[in-house]
This record gives sequence, structure tokens and C-alpha cells, in this order.
Amino acid sequence: MAQMDDIGATAVTAMERSNSDSRQGEHLTRRRFLPPAPARRTVNDVTTILGGSDGMFPLGVERSIAALVEEIERLRHEVDLARHYENFLGEEADRHPILPVLNRRALMRALGQLLVASEQAEVPGSLLYLHVGGIGRMRLLHGLAAGDAALTHVAQMMRSEFRQTDLIGYLDGSDFAVALALAEPAAAMEKARSLAGRLAERPFVWQDNRFLFTVGFGLAHFRPDRSAEETLGLADAVRRGVAHPDGTIVEDETPSGSDEAAPSGA
Repeated sequence: MAQMDDIGATAVTAMERSNSDSRQGEHLTRRRFLPPAPARRTVNDVTTILGGSDGMFPLGVERSIAALVEEIERLRHEVDLARHYENFLGEEADRHPILPVLNRRALMRALGQLLVASEQAEVPGSLLYLHVGGIGRMRLLHGLAAGDAALTHVAQMMRSEFRQTDLIGYLDGSDFAVALALAEPAAAMEKARSLAGRLAERPFVWQDNRFLFTVGFGLAHFRPDRSAEETLGLADAVRRGVAHPDGTIVEDETPSGSDEAAPSGA
């Protein structure tokens, strides 16, 4: 039970960095609360801290102690600030700059941790590789803003479709990956089909034009002898139709998904 809790904790910790910014660009304007600056210490403060009464020490000694206490508190404040900015920079490094999901580096690091935790707890897990067909062409025809808006549309739908413990990451171009902890292969495949169906039911609207995207996906099962990069590569190979989720090779290459966006009418 403790090992299964570790799997959930690994997933939640990774997703907190992306879940805290559920709207596009929100993290660029959010307020961050800094540790309060230390108050200046007086001779009376030092006497109180030491548990004595006024005049317990010579005035010169009390002033020296007050200066020492103030310097210690200043150093503590600087350490708090350093930790604060370290956490801030760590969060920013793991977030995609536009999409409310993890970037590839953060996803692969968390996936590696999930693979280890799943092996130790002897529970299943899967990685989904998803290619959204049509976004690349839309970017070429309508510009960068249209492509970014389409990616955000897809990312938000993915966040509502998958669980909080499912790690969603953006890879590159029109590709995403989702690490599903404690998920049987059949359940992971059903999630992918459900997402494809939702994208088909909810067109993306750009400048009064409606677009439908296709989704090609591949599934790779967690295995103890497979690294995070190897798991991602296998999921991509399955998506392209050249391998099975267990790693066996398919003779005929039949890529799934298309890069054409289908207009659904104005």
C-alpha cells in the first residue's frame, strides 16, 4: 500500500506544477508572495529573547548581541528568499510556456520515477503517445497564433479527460504524451479513444472557421527493462504502426492519424 501511495504522490507532485496554471499564460501574471523581511532588533528585544531583565548585561554587550541576532535573522531571510526563488525557477522550468501541461523534460523525469515506482509496487502503467493531425497545417495557413490556440484547445480537453494523476506533457509539433499510473492497458486505450471522440465532437473555432482534428495514438506498457526514453519511442512506434505495445515488430507500416485539419463548416 505504501508503494502505491508513492506512485500517486509522484504523479500528483509532477502535475501540481502544471495544474497550478490551468489557464493559458496565467502563470505569467500571478502574484508570488515573498517571505517577510526580518524586523530590526533592539536591546529590549535581546533582553526578552534571553529571558532576562533590563540591565542584565552591560549596554555594550547587549548592543553587540542585538547586532548579532539581527545579522542571523537577515541571513535566514536571504536563505528563505533563495529557497523561494529556487522553487519558483523549478516550477517555471517544468511548465510549458503556453500550454497548461508539463514540458518534455519534466514529463520524462516524472515518467522515469513512475517506471521505478510501478516496478517496485508491481502495478500496471502505460504511456500514451498522441499525434493531433491538422494543427501543423493550420499553423502554416493561419499563423502561429492559430496553432498555439489549437494546441491550447487540445491540451485543455486532455486535462478534462484524464485523471489528476495522469501526467500530461507536450513533446513537440502536434504531439503529446500521457503517462497513466495504475492503469490497465485496456483502460488506457479506452481513454485515448474517448479523447479522439471528444475532439471530433467539439470543433476548434478560429476566426469564425470550425476545424476538426484527427488523433493518432500509440500505447506502450510499463516494463522494468525499459527506460523512459525507450517507452516513449515504443509508444511512437506503435502510433506509426510499426510495433505492438509489447515491443514486437509489425511487418507492414501503416501510420495512424493524419496531419490534415478537416473544416467542419463556418
